[in-house]
Amino acid sequence: MLSERKRLRIGFSGTHRAEGTVALVLRSLVPTGWNRMRAVCGVVLLGLVAACGGSNGNGNGNYNPGPTPPPPMGAASLKLASNARFGNYLVDGNGRTLYLFALDLPAGGSNPAVSNCAGSASDTSSCIYLWPIFHVDNVTVDGISAADVGEFTRSSDGMKQTTYKGFPLYYFRPDTNPGDASGEAIPDWFVLRSPFYTIMTLNAGGKHRLTDGAGRSLYFFAQDTVGNPPTSACPGTAGNRTTCVGNWPIFLASTTVVPSNIPPAKITVFTRGSDNLQQSAFDGHPLYYFADDKVPGDDLGLTFPPGLGQWFNVDPAVQ
Repeated sequence: MLSERKRLRIGFSGTHRAEGTVALVLRSLVPTGWNRMRAVCGVVLLGLVAACGGSNGNGNGNYNPGPTPPPPMGAASLKLASNARFGNYLVDGNGRTLYLFALDLPAGGSNPAVSNCAGSASDTSSCIYLWPIFHVDNVTVDGISAADVGEFTRSSDGMKQTTYKGFPLYYFRPDTNPGDASGEAIPDWFVLRSPFYTIMTLNAGGKHRLTDGAGRSLYFFAQDTVGNPPTSACPGTAGNRTTCVGNWPIFLASTTVVPSNIPPAKITVFTRGSDNLQQSAFDGHPLYYFADDKVPGDDLGLTFPPGLGQWFNVDPAVQ
């Protein structure tokens, strides 16, 4: 059994897979959010490209990340590339890598996506300068489903931004060539893999929490027995709100696809003794949804009176 402190703050190092100068500098960065990004622009990028001097906009605030001409007429504007590190991942029609931001909220239910990367494309101290938005009016796709592509109007500047799986899409300014994916070294920024993530993290106010691939919060129960395999102390019937499982539906990821800040070995699947159903676990802790969480960002399970003090979000970035 874990100590009480460990049970309430599951975690591991949280160091992203990174290489060279980028990794060394990032490990020394303590601030969270955009302050950390500004530090990267001012320090790390000097060793990579002259990214913080001058602008390379296309006239409407969206970034044209290099001299490569537009794709041929009729070519896909969103497609997949592949490499040994990521497998298949999302790129634009010129092969430029696209990213999601863990501080954003994906679209869900009737709620549009929310971008927390703001600023001006001409302001070298802004998030948007370093992470220019991706938007195409009439998106064509190759290798992905058109149904997974959308758009929303950003509240910070009124510009439109394209989404994939509900997540706003961005470039990383130092990625100057097709196949470049140096933005993955920056905390809270990830390429978009295909198949898409089944488990990931979102960052709300500096606190990371484990979610499913749609951004819905995951929880652990303090009464469960942690182990490999673990034992769930939450029996009941799905949909029956008088039972534990009726309030806390079990989470199962049939496959494990995770971003680079989550070790795949931490994700396991076990068979529950009470109902013989399979359930996913993180680091030996069974994972659950909360029935009243309807859209990404909801974490109503933390204040649900019958479970108060017993149910917690999983923060894999904390030791």
